[in-house]
Amino acid sequence: MVTQYTRKIAVARTCTAISNISRTWEECWQGLLQGDGIFESGAPISANWPETAPLSMLSERAGWKEQPPFMLRFKRLAQMASADMRHIVDELTRKHRGIRINVIAATCHSDPGPLSALVDHSAGLSGELPGEAWDMLLKNSIASYLTEILGHALPVSIVSSACASALVATSYGADMIDADLCDAALVIALDGMARVASAGFHNIGAMAKNGCAPYDVNRTGTTVGEGAVAFLLAKEELLPAEQVYARIAGTAVFCDAAHMVEPNLEGVRCVVQEALDQAGIAPSDIAGIYWHGTGTKHNDNVEAQAARIMFGDMSPPCTSTKGSLGHTMGASGGYNILAACESNTSGWMTPVATLVEPEFSNLDIVRGDPRQIVPGPILVTALGFGGINAAVVVTPRT
Repeated sequence: MVTQYTRKIAVARTCTAISNISRTWEECWQGLLQGDGIFESGAPISANWPETAPLSMLSERAGWKEQPPFMLRFKRLAQMASADMRHIVDELTRKHRGIRINVIAATCHSDPGPLSALVDHSAGLSGELPGEAWDMLLKNSIASYLTEILGHALPVSIVSSACASALVATSYGADMIDADLCDAALVIALDGMARVASAGFHNIGAMAKNGCAPYDVNRTGTTVGEGAVAFLLAKEELLPAEQVYARIAGTAVFCDAAHMVEPNLEGVRCVVQEALDQAGIAPSDIAGIYWHGTGTKHNDNVEAQAARIMFGDMSPPCTSTKGSLGHTMGASGGYNILAACESNTSGWMTPVATLVEPEFSNLDIVRGDPRQIVPGPILVTALGFGGINAAVVVTPRT
């Protein structure tokens, strides 16, 4: 019997993922399977970088032979992600005359480069402020970064929903397609390293001294990171069958506004239930879960409690990619969506790279080696500051 899901938005196989361990999604996936992870000091980014716990930053494995000037770091990342996706945009516009493609940029803190340059200049830490910095501060620079490289005059929306940004953008894009407001939505989720984020997390004691270890008894916090993920959502008839990677069957976004920084159990439970309801499935149908999994005590506790409410004494196989990638802010949920797509294609789930001693007896966490699963509905969650919760259900293409 084939399950008939309520909603079927196609995810195109053409995608990209730039991270601390990869320049492409294929490299990223292999790194996640192997438990790769590179966490290091922020000193190479900028001479004025504050002392913090290790970071998950882009370097040679992300295609950067040398670190760009900090003011241009986010811009270069946006341009790389756009360049990787230009081919599929060109192909769709050539094959389907009049196709409506919207670009949705998902970012937690936007481009920190020009503002940091202004702060350094005001504090006497740098010389003359480049004229480009003023242009970047005064105009919608993200839209221009993306459309310039994509080569098409496409409408661009900016989603800033804290660390849930990628999933909120996915939900928004799927809703627009469902409402026939567009035919396809190109989601580009990205965040560059920001001094405010790394120093802020460090100063409140939320950064792990040796790298984040989600769900481990001895975890000490998260690892702030950076990266970019891009993928295309589309009406299924626009893509050849072999180009369909997976489908989005359900999405949900909910802001519980319970706390400025800590996730709320009822908010998480509510958004998971709503995503399952929209997909037309029961908790018992879930084949696997990619949790937000930051490695902070409160985040992991809340997700474990939500799992007990939704799935009983034992959850479906579950994992977090942040043990490898760190917490890439607004981009983080994008890696998980692509991982869910690949798990439904290959039948494998990635392990939590840094997990040694699991704390939660009700979480069936993938650890050590990848886990083979039977493809089916996979739940992806993201929890952001301000009580922003999001969930997406990813299903196989057939």
